[in-house]
Amino acid sequence: MDFRLLRAFLAVASEGNYSRAAELLHISQPALSRQIKELEDYLGVTLFIRNTRQVSLTPDGIRFRLRAREIITMVDRTTEEFKHSDDELSGELFIAGGETILAEPIGNLLLRFHQLHTGIRFHFQSGDLIDTKAYLKNGLLDFAIVLDDNDFQSLDTIPFPGEDTWGLIMSRNHRLAKKKSISKLDLIHEDLFISRQSLHNQRLTAWLGRKIRQLNIIGTYNILYNTAHALKSGIGAALTVDRIVRCSDENGLCFVPLEPELKTRTFFAWQKDRGLSHTAESFLEFFREYYPTMEQEIMGALK
Repeated sequence: MDFRLLRAFLAVASEGNYSRAAELLHISQPALSRQIKELEDYLGVTLFIRNTRQVSLTPDGIRFRLRAREIITMVDRTTEEFKHSDDELSGELFIAGGETILAEPIGNLLLRFHQLHTGIRFHFQSGDLIDTKAYLKNGLLDFAIVLDDNDFQSLDTIPFPGEDTWGLIMSRNHRLAKKKSISKLDLIHEDLFISRQSLHNQRLTAWLGRKIRQLNIIGTYNILYNTAHALKSGIGAALTVDRIVRCSDENGLCFVPLEPELKTRTFFAWQKDRGLSHTAESFLEFFREYYPTMEQEIMGALK
């Protein structure tokens, strides 16, 4: 498949208009129309719904956009890796991770690495563990910061120091807010929000003694911050680890740990059977060298 056709498709999908997409690509509108027609003929599907002024994606177009983005990202990353000389480290690092108290120490690590190699660009994304593992395997990510789920066979990992505690975040006016701990029975009868990633967490499943989806889950999230604010209304509680969201009298939220206690660790991970780029290898080497300093910073943040 001609990558030029994929870039044309993504431009039209992004702009929703052939004229603007043609200007973006520096080609004529008839030439762009021919490229889209060529791509649709090759795939055997219609990608766009056309009207007088705007175009929108068909269901096939929506599905294809995800794959097209992945392909072009891989092409651009591979090209970028081989463009730069060995004596000047530059390029891009793609890192995935959810919300974590480790954000500041990791930020310090990135700052120091960037001070040494100013040509590096960082790209961050969030997502559930299933997507993250797939992106690592396909080379769309270099590294990920993930919670332990007892299923890291395909990954190489370095554990961060310290542990996180599972529990519920809820309004201070919630019926469970005064409890010292949350039992399995409490969870079974509670309306819960949970991250998409945690839906597949094997450690949490083992603690529950049942599938997580058998709980009364009324909502999921990728970012806890906005969900935590919604919890102030009293609509359920979020099953998560501590210290991701600040809980205090001022913001009306509290955290109550599970009983029996359930701890988890956070890991720095990368794909085991896929070679890293020169940039990623250099970053991993720097990570290992900087780890003792970062360990002290993390332990300070956990106090």
